This record gives sequence, structure tokens and C-alpha cells, in this order.
Amino acid sequence: MVIRAQYAEVPFFDPRRGRLPVRCLIDKALDHFHDVSEAFREILVEETSFRELSPNIACAVARGPILYAAQLVPRVDEQGKGFAEIQISETFLQMLWSMGYSMTCSAMLAAVRVRTRDSRPYDISIPRFARMSAVSKAAMELLVVLRPEQHFSLPNPENPEAGDFVAIASSNAIFQSAMTVILMHEVGHQYYRHLDYSPSSVQEEVDADDFALRWLLDAPGSEFDRLAVRRGIIVAYACVLLMDRHLSPSSSHPSPQSRLVRAMELMQLDENDPDWIFASSALTAWVAWYIRGDAFVDLPDSRSLKETFLNSIRRIEALAE
Repeated sequence: MVIRAQYAEVPFFDPRRGRLPVRCLIDKALDHFHDVSEAFREILVEETSFRELSPNIACAVARGPILYAAQLVPRVDEQGKGFAEIQISETFLQMLWSMGYSMTCSAMLAAVRVRTRDSRPYDISIPRFARMSAVSKAAMELLVVLRPEQHFSLPNPENPEAGDFVAIASSNAIFQSAMTVILMHEVGHQYYRHLDYSPSSVQEEVDADDFALRWLLDAPGSEFDRLAVRRGIIVAYACVLLMDRHLSPSSSHPSPQSRLVRAMELMQLDENDPDWIFASSALTAWVAWYIRGDAFVDLPDSRSLKETFLNSIRRIEALAE
């Protein structure tokens, strides 16, 4: 599966013009979702042709810190006819790419440590570690403030530096999948007719999550494509978790950690699949930002990578109380 998007004809890396390092302006939802599957494309054709879903996806230009990820917005056309439009936050897109890059670097470092059986504390002077920590911090700062200078020192997704090509290429693919699962969640709300634009119910959110997850996880593709999809899903739900200090369910949404756990369960991973440690890296970022302020927080020892992840979930739940 290849997730395609159409980009603006201006450099990404130009915050002075409102372009953060990653800004995807999607002209047509049908073009973006073209390769998910033919069956899903047929659903979108029906929704956009006969059920009042706009084929456009609006990008809310960044003017402040992140307030939301994406939403289904009611609109009225020139003839007074109502329709729904998916809107995604530009600052949230930036957070998606930045956390995808940081978590990718973390996974690469962890793989080296496992391969070399290195149990020593992380050396924060390692350039990749320092870059990973800086990008993670920049992503989290988007929750409280938006400053153009935040972005000038970040990796450029269009022009990787020497030695950073693999991390950038992986992060770009992961970003596309992460953006797609967020957008497909909103398509799920449209598909299930959750269209009164009032606060949704917990079950409606679960249904929209499952709609997006099942379509993406069932899509065909190469092993690289499937890895990018899985990790994009993880990054999407990790960012939702990272936006929440209290990790509590509300009357309209399940707790963010339960949504991440649910996504991991639907992947049906082996208990020592590296994707468990990839997901766990987001939990260390949560601890570092909200609790400790450290650049990195060690994960608890466990018998398997899945157990490490689940123990880490329980750990952050206790810290959030």
C-alpha cells in the first residue's frame, strides 16, 4: 500500500510563510486514500457523492499551540446545502512527524543495544540520541506554545542530512500512515452517521477507531509498507496520548492509553515484536514531559517486549493520578 498526498508547491521548511517542516495540503480525499483498497475507495465515492462528505480535506493553519487533532466540521455551500468536511490541525501534523522521527530514532538505538547486548545507560552525547531528544521536546512544546524558531533546527523531511536518510525516509512513510489513520477515524464518524456535531459517545469513538484500524491493517502491501502502517498507527495514537496529562476517560472519549492498547491488540503482534518497544518509547516521552523532565526514562525490565509495554502503561497510569 502506498499512501499518497499532494503537497504545496512551496518549501516545507518555511515557518515565516505558515509552512511548518511538514505540511500536507490534500486536495482530494479520494486521491489521498486511493491505494488503501478498492473497497474503501468505493465507500469514499459513495460518501462524497451521495452522503454529503466533502472530497476536500481542510488544513487548519497553525496560529497557536495544538488544540485538537482532527474533526468533522459542518459546512454550508453557496446553495445553502449542508455537508461535512474533515479538518486536520497543522500543528498536530507537525507533532505527528516529529514524534514519528523521534520514535524511529529511539527504535534504531534500541535495536543496536539489543544486538550488541549493551545494558549501559544511554550516552546523551551521541548525536542521534541528542537529535531524538530535541525533536521529541519540540513536538511536546507544540502543546503549549507555537514559535517559528521551534522548527528551524528540526530535520528537514525533504532534504535529509548525511547519515540521517534512513531515519527521515522511515519517518516520512510513518507520518503518511499516521495522518491517514487520523483522517480515516473522521471518515468513520461520517460512515456511521455520527453527524450531529455535538460531543460524541465513547462507543462512537471506539467504532470510528476500529473503522480506521481495520481498513488500514487489512490493506495489502510489502513488508516495508505494512511496517510503516503499523508504526504510523502507533504514532497516531501515541500523539493522542501525549496530548493528555491526566490519561482519564471522558463522557465522550475513552482514555488515550486504552486506545493505544486497543490498536496494538488489533495488530496481533508476537510478544517480542519490535513494535512493542516502538510503542513504549512514546510512554517514556510522556513521563519525560509531564513527570521527570529527563531526556529519556528507562523502561521497566520484563519477560517480553509486550509485557514491557503493558507494564509501562500501568506505570504512567499510576503517575497520572
